[in-house]
Amino acid sequence: MGFISKRGRLSIVYFVVMCCLGILQISFSAVNTTLSDNMMDITYTLVSQCLCMGLIPFLLALWLKPCKKGESRVKNLFRDFGYRKPISKKCWWLLIPICISLYLLTSLSSRIWNLFLMVIGFDNPTFGGYLFSKPWDLPLWIFMVGVLPAVFEEFTHRGLLFDMLEDRGNEWEIVFFSALLFAGMHTNINQFGYAFVGGLVMGFVALRTGSIYFSMATHFFTNFISVMSNYASQDLGILGKISDALDGF
Repeated sequence: MGFISKRGRLSIVYFVVMCCLGILQISFSAVNTTLSDNMMDITYTLVSQCLCMGLIPFLLALWLKPCKKGESRVKNLFRDFGYRKPISKKCWWLLIPICISLYLLTSLSSRIWNLFLMVIGFDNPTFGGYLFSKPWDLPLWIFMVGVLPAVFEEFTHRGLLFDMLEDRGNEWEIVFFSALLFAGMHTNINQFGYAFVGGLVMGFVALRTGSIYFSMATHFFTNFISVMSNYASQDLGILGKISDALDGF
């Protein structure tokens, strides 16, 4: 496939990823099952993250990306996708402030976006949150919502897409287009606003640190805060009171 450019090859990989996600969504909505809503969410998350945004793009990129003779395809892929140490160790001190700021920014952008949708007359039910009915539900959702997206969504959207778009020359265009595709990947109009803002910030930190590890950490901790906030809203103790106070503010 030497006649296809690197961008063309990686575009094929990303297109296949989106097709797989689309097929998966259609399959889950078309098939009748006795599984509970929680189990459906867990199953969908595992398949969409690990398979559609993990194994499939990894194997395709490994096969399609050009590699010089004698070089390791796996090492080249991870290097090109940004799996390297951050430019400066000092940036890790900024991780928590960035994550808290990003969570507040995405929460604000979500409210503004949904207000805009309401003004234009778009009526789409918003996500009701995760159900914490068993002791292991909290660590389960931290893994599902925090760990998996941080690993696999960053692989496709700050790894694959950054490598695919790098020859555009303009770094800000790369951040913008990757954020736009990241928001569209969620295929949920209610999530588009805050996903786009989150994609911009995570793209920016990946660009400035020169490492996908920092954007992965940012993605994880931001989603972790979201899960804990959702958990606190269902808690009848001190966490619930803090959550109610923040929501009222």
